[in-house]
Amino acid sequence: MNQEHMHVYTQDAPEKPKENVLFGIVGAFLFSLVGGALYYVLYQIGFLAAISGINGELYEACMVDGGGYLRRMWHVTLPGIAS
Repeated sequence: MNQEHMHVYTQDAPEKPKENVLFGIVGAFLFSLVGGALYYVLYQIGFLAAISGINGELYEACMVDGGGYLRRMWHVTLPGIAS
């Protein structure tokens, strides 16, 4: 093999610019941030839809029976969301 063609096989690969790595890291962070925010918003919409479907008379009946905030949450809200 000629010496003049030998440099083609022994040449190191060019280094990638470090800016590309930084852009990749920032891009992945922003993608996860936007994805997490979107998941949170959709979860909250579903949660509020479940709560709005609970009959208000159940809360009133619990308050008449002496139930405070935690008792209403435990005995009315959580079972209403689960169903």
